[in-house]
Amino acid sequence: MAATSEAIKAGIWSAFKIRLYEMPVHLYFLTWLPNLILQTLFYTLIALFAGGPTMAQFALVGNIVRLAALPTCIQTTYHLVADREEGYLTYLVTTPVNLAALLLGRSIFFSMEAILTVFIAAAILLPLAGILPTVAGFMLFSVVLAVICNSLSGLGLLVGSIVFRTRYDMVITSLVPQFLTIFCGVMIPLSMFPKWVARAVSFVPLTNGLAAVRNLLTGDLAGNSGLIAAELAVGTAYWILGFFILYYSVQHGRVRGSLERF
Repeated sequence: MAATSEAIKAGIWSAFKIRLYEMPVHLYFLTWLPNLILQTLFYTLIALFAGGPTMAQFALVGNIVRLAALPTCIQTTYHLVADREEGYLTYLVTTPVNLAALLLGRSIFFSMEAILTVFIAAAILLPLAGILPTVAGFMLFSVVLAVICNSLSGLGLLVGSIVFRTRYDMVITSLVPQFLTIFCGVMIPLSMFPKWVARAVSFVPLTNGLAAVRNLLTGDLAGNSGLIAAELAVGTAYWILGFFILYYSVQHGRVRGSLERF
């Protein structure tokens, strides 16, 4: 138990140091965060001109929550790929460290960054659309957002475990946010898709959690337990499947001596 705890702490600390090197605090607030907020406004204005105020409000909420995918899903995949490319993965899998706990620690830090980003964007942009959640609604929103971050981290692990030994890892990874934007109810209501599409994307992280967030922000605090439970279950499944594929790929690479080769 102590070793697991230490591995989680190491994961949090290593993710913090690497992220701080990549994105110093002043650059986060001066460039990265304004860029995300302006991007959200851009998509909202497109929705406003295309479908009116109702569609604009729909797109605004969806894109604010979608911001959580960048620090969680994308960073989880990116760091897994970087571990292999820079030679760190060999040490991680040959030393007696709890790899699952280490990855969990990383995801905790990425989730903290995601929650901070979404909170700031929501505080700035939601009042512009006349959305002022109650205190209870905001607290539940925080809980759902944490569940969404967990699910998106699981998606990042699954994608990373599949692409980390290919030459096209970042090309494939860059498609994930676009997929989420189009099919998971960010910009387009699921009711506009064929029923089979709506059913299929209910098994994709973000879909159920975003639906719960929409309900909470409009004052519907009851009846969201099913959506939250579904998001948690989907995220857990992605974590398990992602780690299983990663473990298999690593063991296969060690046996064949090809862990650091494409």
